[in-house]
Amino acid sequence: TKRELYREGEKEEMETSYYHYSNSKLDSITNNTDTAKQVFTYDDQNKLVKRVSYGRYEENKDEIDEEETFYYNSENFIIKSVKSTSLVIECKYNKNNQIVQTKSFSTDNPKEIDVTEYQFRALSDKPDTVITKRNGKIQNTLLNKFDAKENTIETAIVFPDKTGRTTKNSLIYDHQNNIVSNITSNNEGKISERIQEIEYQ
Repeated sequence: TKRELYREGEKEEMETSYYHYSNSKLDSITNNTDTAKQVFTYDDQNKLVKRVSYGRYEENKDEIDEEETFYYNSENFIIKSVKSTSLVIECKYNKNNQIVQTKSFSTDNPKEIDVTEYQFRALSDKPDTVITKRNGKIQNTLLNKFDAKENTIETAIVFPDKTGRTTKNSLIYDHQNNIVSNITSNNEGKISERIQEIEYQ
């Protein structure tokens, strides 16, 4: 699969990404500069166990930039990932196996904790409210709207200050339910539009 991403009004794409599959699993992601490659490793149960990212620039394109290892519970849901950058992400699920909380921290500073909480609508697998906290204090609240196909058609980030700042993204999809347009706006109006062209094979 080929994906081209560019901004509204620009003729040249910002970046072209190529998604490579093997036995219906994502094997690697490369781009038009042959740098910043990502390689994915699976276990014998087809669970993703490691993601390796390589350098973004020509001089370090063959050097490992970051490794991320994934750990699962008995029901094969990811409960923790550990990055080579010392970042740890822990996940919690509800009785419906929906992720309701992620907690991230650095092993270098484990007391500095970011927590994200997810709230779900009835009979939906996608959260309509996402609350981000740092050390117990709310940083922002994300509100999602969906279409009949459960595609996210609008996101609104609300900041907890007296200005009422809000950042919105309006999303448009193609026939394969992939995003082809993402319009960002704030209280004052439209900021930008990101356009993605996808070639299916």
